Amino acid sequence: PKDALITENGKNYVFVLQNENSKGYDFKKTPVQLGEKSDSFIEIIPNEKINQKTKVVTKGAFDIAE
Repeated sequence: PKDALITENGKNYVFVLQNENSKGYDFKKTPVQLGEKSDSFIEIIPNEKINQKTKVVTKGAFDIAE
């Protein structure tokens, strides 16, 4: 979804979950390229391999970036 994408200084990123513990969550800002687009979705092509089981923030990514 488009809500997963953060753009800073002309570069695109998503946040992937690195660690989850009793104190909260640690996320890694991961650079991506953009592929095909539709009304509410954008194809996101990671610059580095992301494991299929890795959790990616799909909603509220802007709140994490601040």
